[in-house]
Amino acid sequence: MKLAVHAGTLRGAGSQAVGRATITALAGLGHELLTWVPESWPALDLPPTRVRRLGPGMRRKLELEALALPREAARFGARALLSLTDTSCPAACLRLAHLGQAQLGKLGQAQLDKLGQAQLPHVLMVQQAYLAYPASSLGFPRPRRFHAKMRLMAAYFELGLAGVTQFVVQTSDMRAQLAARWGIEPSRITVIPSSVSPAVLRARAERPITSPAGLLCVTSEAPHKGHRFLPGLLERLRELEPSAARLAITLQRGAVRSFDLAIAERGLADRVDYLGSLEHTALLECLRRAGVVVIPSELESFGIPYYEALALGVPVVALDRGFAREACGGAGRYGRTASELAEHALALLTDPALRAQQSEASRARFQAVHHSWEDIAQRYTDLIQAS
Repeated sequence: MKLAVHAGTLRGAGSQAVGRATITALAGLGHELLTWVPESWPALDLPPTRVRRLGPGMRRKLELEALALPREAARFGARALLSLTDTSCPAACLRLAHLGQAQLGKLGQAQLDKLGQAQLPHVLMVQQAYLAYPASSLGFPRPRRFHAKMRLMAAYFELGLAGVTQFVVQTSDMRAQLAARWGIEPSRITVIPSSVSPAVLRARAERPITSPAGLLCVTSEAPHKGHRFLPGLLERLRELEPSAARLAITLQRGAVRSFDLAIAERGLADRVDYLGSLEHTALLECLRRAGVVVIPSELESFGIPYYEALALGVPVVALDRGFAREACGGAGRYGRTASELAEHALALLTDPALRAQQSEASRARFQAVHHSWEDIAQRYTDLIQAS
């Protein structure tokens, strides 16, 4: 099957990983792909895949989605357009006649736009959780510029709603939120989870660390990662058991100023180990050696760190959110406040038998919910064929 795949705006580390893995898996199923990717991506050597590269900037995005992408998809003879990019072509841009290649080659863009006899099926994957969860439901502060960017993205997303045949999200929680916010019929939204990298599966096969210790927070600088809960968590640990009050965190010192200030105000600066943004192999090794991983995220579209921790048998303490429970199920421990998170973490850090039990539960949970990238590509194939 011939597919046009739009991944041209996936520049973030997480979205890039999902995009590359999805494209690779689709090619592995034998589909012939015409693919747009950012010019910064490493080479994609996936015959028979034709790759177009897109530079940064809104102008290039608009030119691609309003002009080049629909025209080239039609001339390629694509069965459908799969966009992995949160937003894509406004509805009018995808109205193309099902004509033969020879006929299409003779037509200009204006003629193609006028035909409007049929619409190329369009499957849109929404990775950006801010598009699903309304701003009024978010209880954490967001930088003004970031908030403005998300409002602009939402406006552009709304323009293309009518041109989407089927939406894809990665969790049932996000499916419900997207349907409610935009009035989308739930049957138009399919849940297709993502997966972990092969490196995680290799690390999972290694012999477990016999004496793991310490509290690790896997996070980034993004405002939804729940940094605001960590100073109170660490302070509560110090009150309950001073020897357990130490946190390793995957941030650079100074990257989240509000976190640094709150830590300093509580006299906890000497109890935080800043690891910086780790290369993936190093991150997995830190996870393997951790006694407990705390993930206080307040917003996620999927949450790869949950699944990486589960895969490696690390007990997870998470903020009590629907997407976190969907990932970890009964293998996770959940809190709504810093104190509750601290109490769960302390119980696991100080009780080896409880930790071992929770570790086994984590590994079992991963086994139950894990999907291979080949399975995921097949689900996309089935969805497109039904469109």
